[in-house]
Formats: sequence, C-alpha cells, structure tokens
Amino acid sequence: MTKSIQRQLRLASLILTLSLTFGVSAYADNLCGFVFKTSNGYVYSPSYNPNDPDAGPLQTVDSEVLHTLGQLSDGDQITGEGSQTDGTWTLTEIDYVGLSQLLGTWNSGNYSISFNSYASAIGNLPTPAGLGHFSSYNYSVVPTDDNSWRLLLSNGNNTHLARMILTDSGLELQFIDSSTGNIVTTLSFSKVGSNE
Repeated sequence: MTKSIQRQLRLASLILTLSLTFGVSAYADNLCGFVFKTSNGYVYSPSYNPNDPDAGPLQTVDSEVLHTLGQLSDGDQITGEGSQTDGTWTLTEIDYVGLSQLLGTWNSGNYSISFNSYASAIGNLPTPAGLGHFSSYNYSVVPTDDNSWRLLLSNGNNTHLARMILTDSGLELQFIDSSTGNIVTTLSFSKVGSNE
C-alpha cells in the first residue's frame, strides 16, 4: 500500500473516530442552493424557500466569499463548496452564481439576449465576423474580486467571455479576447420592460 493511501486511510479513520466520539455531524459537499438575507446575516437553502427544513444560517470566514455574498440579492443561487454542521451552513468557496436581476430580456441596438434561467440564454451576440445569428447558449456567472462578474457563454460553436457589470439601470458586457485578455467590444444593454 502506498504512503498516500495509508495517509488517506488514517485521516478517514481519525475523522470517523472524532465524529463518533463528539457526535459531530459535518460533511463537506458541493452546494447548490439559494441565499436569503436576514437581519442576522444570511440563510442558505437547498431550495428556493428560506423556510425549507434544510435551510439554516450561512457563515464564512473567507473574505472573497463574504464580498460575493454582499453582491447578491435575495433568492440568488450559489454553487460552491461548503459543509453543514448542526444546522449551520459554512461556505468556503463560491464557484458560480445565478443572479435573479439578470433574468429577462436585454437589448443593445442590434444585439439582444434573454436569460431564461440561471444556466440558459438565447440571443444574438457579436462574433469575429460581425453580427451573430440568434443562438441558444449555456452560460455561467463567476464572481470576481471587484464589483463585476465574469460571464461565460457557449453555444457549441462560439464561446464568449465577458466582464459583466450589472446595475439597477442596465447591463454592460465587455467582451474579452480569450487569447490576449484585451477587451474587444463593449455593449450596454437595457432591460426590456424596465421603467428605467
């Protein structure tokens, strides 16, 4: 047996012994659920219901996670790493978010995009050849260390990477050339049906 496997078995044995000895019911997991703000902080729920029996207080000691939580609205979705101990959720990392404010249709002159869910969209976006055709996209929103987000859209043929700035009055997408990191196009969108 290799030393690595022996070390993993000893660690697993230690965790099991501590769990049985101290009655600790903790588990690390990939989390995918929703965040709600309260007067006491945050609540995490695996469902879109802050009163779900599995919902509980959400805590973190990571400054980047805390920054991202501060940017979220009630009911936004998070996917990341964390654990639950005695009804309290501890979030150690946020990989992706689903922003309820982003959902809907956005227009910018010749371009438009409809975010139908936290993972799918349809629209026409700029391509290297110019104006794109309407296409279905899978997308992900990734936290950054400033007040923007990274948006990755893919339709199987084209992949778009953009710095995304979402405000109460609009959406700005700064499309990035993935080989150079330079911004190649910036579009400002207005939400359809918005009173702005």
